[in-house]
Amino acid sequence: MKKNHTTSFSWALLGLLLIQGFLSTQLSAQIDHISVMDPLEIRLDRLEKDPSETQQRILREASGWNQWTEAHPKWRAIMSEATGLPHRAFGPAVPFSGNSLAEKAQNWFDSSMDSFGIASQGIAWDMHTGTGRHDWVFAEQTFNGIPVEGGRLITKWLNGELVLWGADWYRDIAMPEGEMLSELAQQEAATQGINFDEWGGVESGD
Repeated sequence: MKKNHTTSFSWALLGLLLIQGFLSTQLSAQIDHISVMDPLEIRLDRLEKDPSETQQRILREASGWNQWTEAHPKWRAIMSEATGLPHRAFGPAVPFSGNSLAEKAQNWFDSSMDSFGIASQGIAWDMHTGTGRHDWVFAEQTFNGIPVEGGRLITKWLNGELVLWGADWYRDIAMPEGEMLSELAQQEAATQGINFDEWGGVESGD
């Protein structure tokens, strides 16, 4: 009987130690997560709401989507409020001419994007061929050689035919007037009013 009590106590003690170790690990992970968060970091709010059908219809009618669906009536689109263009468009496979997917993507761009207010231009395409059934061809938007944050084209291909595309493309970009600031001037402007300690960290206020 005494041996059974000793065994039960040992198992109970082992269980408590395991639980304590798990809780300590979780608390340590939370503390590490909090400690690495930069209080001065700028974060963009995530879009949690579903697209409004009324707003989607307005965006479709204001863009070149009607021209696209005249030729491809079974296609559907999710419009972007930021660009006024299809963030994702998808439907039955559409063939485009070309000896490679990059050429096909360029032909899709040249023949389709003009109705969306995007002039034909040479695009640097980046192809990704995975192990699945689909191939992807991307392009990043640039303006005067400067990358545009968030600007990109995406195309998805099945057996060499287009089944999805997206145009997160900003059409009304203008360079600001005046001289471009030097790197030092940009750094000074960005850190103006911020106090640093001797280690380069940000001094917290009282």
